[in-house]
Amino acid sequence: MGLITLLACGPKTGVEALPEHVDIVAFEMNIGEVGRPSCLLPLDDDGSLCKSTGRPRPLTPDQADAVRVMLSSQQTWGQGSSKCFVPYLGFAFYDAENEVQQQVAVSLICEGIRATPGLPAMPRREVEQGLSEAALVTFVGMCEELKLEGCGLQPK
Repeated sequence: MGLITLLACGPKTGVEALPEHVDIVAFEMNIGEVGRPSCLLPLDDDGSLCKSTGRPRPLTPDQADAVRVMLSSQQTWGQGSSKCFVPYLGFAFYDAENEVQQQVAVSLICEGIRATPGLPAMPRREVEQGLSEAALVTFVGMCEELKLEGCGLQPK
């Protein structure tokens, strides 16, 4: 896993870098659900799919690079925050032993991200954790490329 540093001040969450990984896969999340989501991350604690998470979707090398850049860039953030979180797009980072090192869920409707462990550039203050317009466009485009159902900016 990535090096974790506790910072006394500053905009970062304390995570220096994304964890070491060899593969990133995408997931459609909260399939067939309306209202409050049953899954806030794509995988359960034991690494199995959360009950409404779809099958893994392999990313192309370019898509994996885009995810790495988006999750490590301060330009991904800054549009405020939302009180809702309904993720339809998720990512999992796997190491060489196929163990999950990172989980990320993206709520396109609410323009937010949750991750465990935290993300390198994610601001500490919740009011700064919303997605930037450019990040939202990139994630919606990737969602559409992967042919996932929840790519719209309105609830399903």
